[in-house]
Amino acid sequence: MRRALHIHSAKAHGERTNTAMCAEADTLFRGYIRERDKTCQMASAECWGELEAAHFVGRTRKSVRWHPDNACLLCEEHHRRLDTDSIGKHSFFAARLGEERFTALHMKSQQAFDRDYDRVIRELRVLKHSLGEGA
Repeated sequence: MRRALHIHSAKAHGERTNTAMCAEADTLFRGYIRERDKTCQMASAECWGELEAAHFVGRTRKSVRWHPDNACLLCEEHHRRLDTDSIGKHSFFAARLGEERFTALHMKSQQAFDRDYDRVIRELRVLKHSLGEGA
């Protein structure tokens, strides 16, 4: 009841809820990963299905949910395969990132999320914009 009251109050005052900001960050992040990677990062003759942003550390860990090193673009088939093979997933992301970045991602995933969705959204917009500059 208290949460519902807070959401109603936020909407009445034109504020965005954490849920709405989280959804916006997810949309920006997916767009960034699609634009950055462009194709399945496990490219092979076996690719099929829609391209998806596949996370190494699960999306519930918001400290790294929108971190660029925590996701790559995969076709549905490769995404499904990695999500059902934890050792393969670990090996794939470790090789992709290198030891230093992989370790840094793991350490960051252990931290609490500061709940600053506005900062996350700003950082994602900057990342997405930086891709356009490199073209």
